Amino acid sequence: DLRLPGASVGAATNDLLRQCASSRQEEICAYLPGLFRQWQKAMPSWLLDTLKALYRLPDDWDIASMLADERRLLAKTPVTDRALHALFADLLSRTALPAVRTRDRRGL
Repeated sequence: DLRLPGASVGAATNDLLRQCASSRQEEICAYLPGLFRQWQKAMPSWLLDTLKALYRLPDDWDIASMLADERRLLAKTPVTDRALHALFADLLSRTALPAVRTRDRRGL
């Protein structure tokens, strides 16, 4: 049972990660979110920043929300902008080919 304050766990984990060979850091970073969930500790900002840099993710992505659910790397955000909905509907209508029938559309 881990009984350290969250900041201490994060700092100790960061120190250990920095001591590892760079070839192992990616593997360890991918494993750490699961450990922090198991320890019931908040993921430190350095880990979120490291994951963003490692996987070249956009700065405005909410990595903490995406990692909150271990079953999927997804954060759903409602889109209420009607103009954006219209643009997306236009994109789908221009690129969809409903007249083209393939085996998966016929159920064969």
